[in-house]
Amino acid sequence: MPRLIADRLLAAVEPLPHSLRLREVARTAAALASSDLLGLLAELDGRGPYERRLAALAALAGRQARHLIDRIDDPDPVVRRYAHRAVGELLFPGDDLESTMLTASIAVRDELACAVLRAGRTAVAGPLVPVVRRRWGAAEAARLLPVCSAEVVAAELPGLAHAITFSTSLGRRHPAAVLDEAEHRLADLPYGLRQAFWERHALGLAAAASREPARVLELLERHPVRALPAPLHDRLADLAAVSAGPTVRLLLAIDRHRHEPPLRVNVARRLVAARPDGLAALAH
Repeated sequence: MPRLIADRLLAAVEPLPHSLRLREVARTAAALASSDLLGLLAELDGRGPYERRLAALAALAGRQARHLIDRIDDPDPVVRRYAHRAVGELLFPGDDLESTMLTASIAVRDELACAVLRAGRTAVAGPLVPVVRRRWGAAEAARLLPVCSAEVVAAELPGLAHAITFSTSLGRRHPAAVLDEAEHRLADLPYGLRQAFWERHALGLAAAASREPARVLELLERHPVRALPAPLHDRLADLAAVSAGPTVRLLLAIDRHRHEPPLRVNVARRLVAARPDGLAALAH
């Protein structure tokens, strides 16, 4: 019976253009009873590369996670791509991803990490962080942090921060943890190294500023910079909206000979509307 279903499906899709062929395979798989679908998958998977790819597509459409879990690190990139799509679309047990992470090649590991990130699988990403850190180091593990829970990030970031640069996604999704770690690290840095820290982590800190501008402003007051990195300069409107006075003091403290860009109109309007002390000096 599975052989007959497979032969009929292949004959039906053979004359179709590629996109319609894939659509028909997916439609057929979704309509089959579970037992018939499992038989079809086994039959197609036992044939050539073309049929194996159709089997992976049919498994995704028919929500057969087990078939795809076993092919997370398949040598065929198309089969593997369907399996990685299932990370976001189906319920994949974290243990299966963990075991694959430990044994996969660099290329497959990269693809799988990207699939977890795209899917936003918080429950999967969290347990993977310590596994990846032990096997491949802090930088690799930190790639998963943006989709982890706040509790996991708060626990893991202090041990990873020395090896990473705060990314936009990490700063946007976990601003509190990023700013806590920035505050801790800046406190130990001499003045001469603070500028380098702000420059290196500017994207992540700027993203955090969009969520917690008051904390970023306080951090800049306690640990000032000679020149405001461009991503943080782009967040001046957020800083001015939360507190105009400290924003003016920040701008006055910057070395204007370092070719700081002019204030944007929305920043200037917010400062003028608040009329904080030092505004005249800044205008001059």
